Amino acid sequence: MTSAPSLDADVIVVGSGAGALAAALAACDAGATVTVVERTDAVGGTTAVSGGGVWMPANHVSGAGDGREAALAYMTHLAAGRTAADLLARYVDEGPAIVAGLEERTKLRFRPVSWPDYHPEMDGARPSGRMIEPALFDASLLGGWAAHLRRPPVLGLPMTLQESTVDWTPSYTPRRYDAAEIKERVQAR
Repeated sequence: MTSAPSLDADVIVVGSGAGALAAALAACDAGATVTVVERTDAVGGTTAVSGGGVWMPANHVSGAGDGREAALAYMTHLAAGRTAADLLARYVDEGPAIVAGLEERTKLRFRPVSWPDYHPEMDGARPSGRMIEPALFDASLLGGWAAHLRRPPVLGLPMTLQESTVDWTPSYTPRRYDAAEIKERVQAR
């Protein structure tokens, strides 16, 4: 990692979480020179400690049948006037293409997480389909950058959210936890 960033870049991105790196990629794709500034010696920002889940209505992975109006009704109710309606609409209208574009442009792949919306009683809520997460990723593809990935502070095992909260739930049902699979994943990086 570089300690002296180039401040003469067209775009300077502060942070190295998923949003920041997606913005850096978009700026680069648009022909801009980009510098990413990160205050720590690790890449990943808070995304690396959040589990990586993305709430995205009408996504291409599991959002079939999801509608704009339902998603906006749900988001509007949740936002309770704290977010401008045009920003909510922009998220719903442009977000799915951004997620799909990340898969087209990179080796990142998304998978569904079978979680309901947090407030199923609200207008526009769905029982499943809006939450997605990155699939497991072969860290060897990152070369030397793999050593700079931020490690999660809790349960730093190569598991997906779906596995840790739905399929295996190791904290609650350790008998369903596939320790042999985790060992293979750790060895394979």
